[in-house]
Amino acid sequence: MATTANRDYPLPEAGASVKDEIERLQQATLPMLDEDVQALFDAIGGLSEIGHKHPISDVEGLSAALAAKMPASKTFSIGELSGVVGADDAPDGYVLVKVGEEWVAQAALSALGSHDHVIADVSGLGDALDTLTEAASGAQATADEAKGAAVPIGIVFMQNGPVDPGYLRFGEGGSYDRASYPDLAAWMDANGQTAFGLTPTQIANGEFPDWRDHSPRTAGGPLGPSVGALQLDAMQGHRHAEKWNGILGNFYTSGASGQVRNSAGTPPSVDPPAGYNGIFDPITDGTNGIPRTASETRVKSFGVRWQIKAYGAFVGGGTADLVAIQQDVQTVKNGAVRKDVDQSGSYGVPEKVTILKNTLQAWEQIGGEVKPVNVSAIAWTDLDSFARLRLTGWLRPVTDAQSLFLQVSADGVSYYNASNAYNHQVSNSVGASITAATADYIGFRMGGITIGNAADELTAFTVILDRFNENARTLYSYHGQAVGADGVLTWCSIAGRRSASGVDTALRIFPSSGNIAAGSVILEGVRG
Repeated sequence: MATTANRDYPLPEAGASVKDEIERLQQATLPMLDEDVQALFDAIGGLSEIGHKHPISDVEGLSAALAAKMPASKTFSIGELSGVVGADDAPDGYVLVKVGEEWVAQAALSALGSHDHVIADVSGLGDALDTLTEAASGAQATADEAKGAAVPIGIVFMQNGPVDPGYLRFGEGGSYDRASYPDLAAWMDANGQTAFGLTPTQIANGEFPDWRDHSPRTAGGPLGPSVGALQLDAMQGHRHAEKWNGILGNFYTSGASGQVRNSAGTPPSVDPPAGYNGIFDPITDGTNGIPRTASETRVKSFGVRWQIKAYGAFVGGGTADLVAIQQDVQTVKNGAVRKDVDQSGSYGVPEKVTILKNTLQAWEQIGGEVKPVNVSAIAWTDLDSFARLRLTGWLRPVTDAQSLFLQVSADGVSYYNASNAYNHQVSNSVGASITAATADYIGFRMGGITIGNAADELTAFTVILDRFNENARTLYSYHGQAVGADGVLTWCSIAGRRSASGVDTALRIFPSSGNIAAGSVILEGVRG
């Protein structure tokens, strides 16, 4: 017999009569339907109606679970979050950096570390460098002008090439316009006669001396010319001896008889012919070459030209602070552009200098590289003009297993060295186990461990000190590696601060015992 797929209700049969089908419906199908419908009623009879509600108290455990939850209005500071170190005490400008499993507040520059950028990656840097190049070119031109301006009016130089700016061609005669060159005119009025032998009329007419075909000669000797005076060529006075027929002398005609005599009155054995003249052009002596003759007596010489300083007088020399100049030059050499400059304007040299001073902020090297050899400490003083300091390098102690400390001072004499003068928080370490907890020390501890003294045991570091010259707590961050006496390499990041506020002006590095054996340290600063 055929039935339904799910509940097996009997289905009508093709060959059955109506009577048979009614009997099957009454006896089988309808009872089965009744039983299933009743089961449905029984199943839903204990269920709640749609849209009904329950108070919280009717739900078992709900009140207690909700009471343990955080209020919706609850807020947190970054420093209260787990895994965040040093955020609450960090100064303005610090950023969070992932170090191991924690986020540590560090100076942005310290977090970046040593890295490079192409110029195109830095916004405005290309234009700013163009401005610096233009300013440098202008400064060089100004320096060249200043170099010329440092030469007083009236100075004469040999110059075979083109006349330099500020000068006029000189020593070749001619004249200049006194109205166009008043500085030179005033100088000539005072010095033209004594310096160049010019007459008052020549000076008034703006005339220059004519030294052509003359060589310079130091004035003041008994035979030489006075300053500025010209001296014609001449030959030292002399006579020539001649020899005739074995008689040496200067021959001349003596007496009415016409006899030839020498200067001693002795006649030769044979008189010379009528019209005799024994002196002729010089000829070679067979040893020193053919004598040269000309219309003057002269020394060997070469042609030169002269110029005289005519304008661009040096006024108000004053004094120069060479130390400040050196610092400014070093700042420009080490400088990093920190903001862009308006490129639309046209700047003269003074404006360019102002732009350079106002738009450059640089790490400035202080005192050069320090290479200690068996010293008790390394110290830097007179740092009161620096807001931020950076120490980079490496150090090794003489004695094994020593801590290296960095201390600061307000006067460069007395350093803060109490046992709790400095607070530390080790943010992360790899290698030796260092407890990440606040600790007090006599100084900022460098490396987090004691350092060995073997050839390959040292601490290599970058240290940043912030708010150094402010009346505030100096902040400290150390990043580097150290090798202890056990030879284990440890890398760590340390944050710290001085336990009290104050203006610091000096710092020093020293070992807990003994001396510093060797190392190389560079101190840099940013003024502010």
